[in-house]
Amino acid sequence: MAMAAKNPEKTSFELGGVETQELFEKVASVPLRKSEADPNTCSYCQKPSIVSLKYCARCNAVRYCDANCQKLAWKGHKLECNLLKRKRRESCRCLGLNSLNLRGLLRDANWLFE
Repeated sequence: MAMAAKNPEKTSFELGGVETQELFEKVASVPLRKSEADPNTCSYCQKPSIVSLKYCARCNAVRYCDANCQKLAWKGHKLECNLLKRKRRESCRCLGLNSLNLRGLLRDANWLFE
């Protein structure tokens, strides 16, 4: 609707093309999880880093080089993040661990997942 209101002379809207692909890559793409990515590569921009990357604080499954990449990736990562967080919580209940204990264990044993 908004497209039609802004462009009344247009009778169709073309999907695809370079602009659509760039928008998808910036907004909707889901960052790679630890098991799928190089541990020294940002999950969003895919640039290698010589400094330690920051993990998503909610799911602890993806890495970002900075807050800007994390913010740009959020729209694509949000659904996956919530699912991963829920799975982690369910695993904690099965194991009898609280989330703080598990978070500490995961941070201490990150090398197992890389």
